[in-house]
Amino acid sequence: MKKIKQVVISFVLMTILVLPTVVYADYEDEHAFWTGGFPASVIKLADYYEDPSVASFGYSYWTANARADYAGISNANIGFTNVGNYADAEIRFFVVSYGDDYGGIMNPYTSNGTLDVFMTNTWAKAHVIMNDKFMDDNNFTSTNRHKTTIHELGHAFSMRHQVSPTISVMRQGLLNYTDPQPLDISNLQWKY
Repeated sequence: MKKIKQVVISFVLMTILVLPTVVYADYEDEHAFWTGGFPASVIKLADYYEDPSVASFGYSYWTANARADYAGISNANIGFTNVGNYADAEIRFFVVSYGDDYGGIMNPYTSNGTLDVFMTNTWAKAHVIMNDKFMDDNNFTSTNRHKTTIHELGHAFSMRHQVSPTISVMRQGLLNYTDPQPLDISNLQWKY
């Protein structure tokens, strides 16, 4: 009986420790994206707006750098135009300072103004929001804030979270990636 118990415990431990590293795989091509999102015609020259909160909290560098990084991907038709006003912008950047439940979030909206909770519809607008309070409370460095900004903008391109230990800006966590990684670039080239 003791021998059977040891075998069962060994099997359970092996399953818990080894299986996650065996079954994980990077999300590539269509698997890297939600089914909803902006049409490619929007992504090729997305109209954007930065709320004054972006500058007042000191995030202008990170939002500008995130846009430049994505627009600079060769063989991906991604671009941005600053329209200077909220109403005309498809992608809207904000910084808030409340709550302690997220560092950043991207909220997509359909043409009738409904939040697309399941990321399955065509989007008309997306709010890219960074939470300065959460980042302060969790000791985010400048590099971590940069990664959070580029990560949330990646969601505006319909990119879903990548799994650990994938090397990707779309991986969640306090990471130091400040540019799209080869997997991110390949996926965006595939879609756009």
